[in-house]
Amino acid sequence: MLPLPTAGAGATGDTAMSSVQHQLIEQRVARLRGIVEALDNIHDSTPHRWSTDLDEVHSSAESLLALIKDQAPAPDARGLAQSSPAQAEQDTARRATAEQQLDILNYSKESA
Repeated sequence: MLPLPTAGAGATGDTAMSSVQHQLIEQRVARLRGIVEALDNIHDSTPHRWSTDLDEVHSSAESLLALIKDQAPAPDARGLAQSSPAQAEQDTARRATAEQQLDILNYSKESA
């Protein structure tokens, strides 16, 4: 597994994140979504299999999604951290998806 970009990498506000950083984040998000979906399926279809261990995994996945969300570059005073309008739209969609996943995780934990 490749390491996540270091805290603050690409988040200076005056440069866009590199394509490698975007690819790394996209890979992590895809893996975490798979983990979250698997956990949600276990919780929904066989709640008797839900355990403290799975709750810890669920919490870890939630924390990692939040960490990835925090790795996004901060916009500068003009809001121009992204390299293009299309890239900005993709980044916004990714953040919205990560926020939805966190909401789902929180709802799942509260319902358990």
